[in-house]
Amino acid sequence: MIRKYRFVSILTIFGLILTSQIFFVISFGGNNSFPIIVDENDVACIINNEFEEYGQQPVVDIWSLNNNISTSQIELRLFGAPMLDSSHGYRIIINWNGYINWTYINHWPTPYWDKAVSPTSNVTLCFAGGISGNGISNGSYSQFYNSQGNNVFSEFNNDNVVVDNNTIIFPFNQTLITTPLNPVNVLVFTTYNTTLPEISGEATTFLDVVWMDSIPDNYIINLFSLQTLFVRMDAIIFTSTFILLGAVQVRYLRRRK
Repeated sequence: MIRKYRFVSILTIFGLILTSQIFFVISFGGNNSFPIIVDENDVACIINNEFEEYGQQPVVDIWSLNNNISTSQIELRLFGAPMLDSSHGYRIIINWNGYINWTYINHWPTPYWDKAVSPTSNVTLCFAGGISGNGISNGSYSQFYNSQGNNVFSEFNNDNVVVDNNTIIFPFNQTLITTPLNPVNVLVFTTYNTTLPEISGEATTFLDVVWMDSIPDNYIINLFSLQTLFVRMDAIIFTSTFILLGAVQVRYLRRRK
């Protein structure tokens, strides 16, 4: 009977571990397809690199991301009209045939964006507003490789972003992307940098405030809290496993005596 309970306990605990890891993979490493729709009013407020609350910032609040094959465009739609100035940033990373390396992106507050995708991935990178990358400002960059790892197509589209109402449009050549449902791995990251006055007595200090939204929809809250929680959960679960197994083993040995 004791052996049966030990076996059930082990299965239960390792099942919890496996479930947490599967959820993590689904949240961060799973495939998405266009169009991608996300929720309203879920913009994260980060104060001095600490998650504070969710709030409303329509200019960075993501509504949808769409790969418009008929017009050769990537469309990032927001709940408010986007602002292409130094305080607002819009970034899209699309890996058409591989994974996004979340380990480097999770290096907050200075993510290693250039290491997000491997050198021979088929990728499209889009930048707008107060951020840039790969020599691109308010445009897109695409690079495609064949199965032998040889570069077959590269395209730089600088300063060609179009704003249409609440949508930022990134034109790019999609001749190698044959279907709008092509499986992809996507990271969309929008930011609005500002300050917040904090008054204490007669002194006033200004706090660094960043409003952020993202695809995957749960990425930011994981970045600032649940990611740490996952690590804690795994540590607790593994520790509990050894404690439980030790306790059962001691009890088993005592009964044998």
